[in-house]
Amino acid sequence: MVKAIFFDVDGTLVSFRTHTIPPSALEALHTLRAKGIKLFLSTGRHPVMLRSVEGLFSFDGAVTLSGQYCTAGGQVLRSNPMPPEAVEELVEAEAGMDVEYMYAFVSHAEKTAYVILRVADNDAAEKVLRDHGIPILSGEDVY
Repeated sequence: MVKAIFFDVDGTLVSFRTHTIPPSALEALHTLRAKGIKLFLSTGRHPVMLRSVEGLFSFDGAVTLSGQYCTAGGQVLRSNPMPPEAVEELVEAEAGMDVEYMYAFVSHAEKTAYVILRVADNDAAEKVLRDHGIPILSGEDVY
């Protein structure tokens, strides 16, 4: 049986005050690793935003972009990007969704985009997205 622990980054593993992993947490990570437990990051962040954390400890993988991009053992297990032009549609639709924040990571070279957004009212946001013809995946479709 594989044992694994997934750590949130912001405010859990990484201090909001110091923006780094505290020495006590690093010690705990090493203790867990010595017990054969696999250690993963789980975050809404883009993988590029994890370099400073990964420089402090070598994790076994990560669930990033809120599940849109997942790795383990140096292998990409899941990559669920959207075409860059879909980001433009999403930005146009966002006006009616009461968006608290939106991050778009676009690679024109790879013709991919990943978007993270937070809305105040999920039902209202779903309606706006559907009205704009933007597909919404269910949990069953994603997992």
